[in-house]
Amino acid sequence: MNEPRITIRLRYEPTGNRYQVVRDGSIASDHPTKEAAAIAIREMGSRVAAEWERTDFGRGPVPADFCATLLGEGIGRIMKVQHGPRENEWTWAMNAHRNVNAFKTATHGHADSKEEAARMVEWVYTQCVEDR
Repeated sequence: MNEPRITIRLRYEPTGNRYQVVRDGSIASDHPTKEAAAIAIREMGSRVAAEWERTDFGRGPVPADFCATLLGEGIGRIMKVQHGPRENEWTWAMNAHRNVNAFKTATHGHADSKEEAARMVEWVYTQCVEDR
């Protein structure tokens, strides 16, 4: 599974914000909600491009621990297992709660690499999002 990552960006308008799907630097489509834009990305056979940053609980970044956001909404987290039988594997969890049907697929798991764990968070979010 190596589907492309596609960006959603917010376009502010006086009459109401719009969400643009941007592929290879060009606007592919325009939608009234973030969820509708994510559904369009799913229909393209792709996944949303989340923004990733180090997890920080107020005492500085946590080693090998990253959080994903999509336009300011937390959608997932990945972290490297430090001990035990799964040591050096990466755990992932898609934890978005707004307009997401968590029953379509597993929302957490393990991966062999940081990149695969991040891909799973983005892919699962894209598969589960609904426009309500």
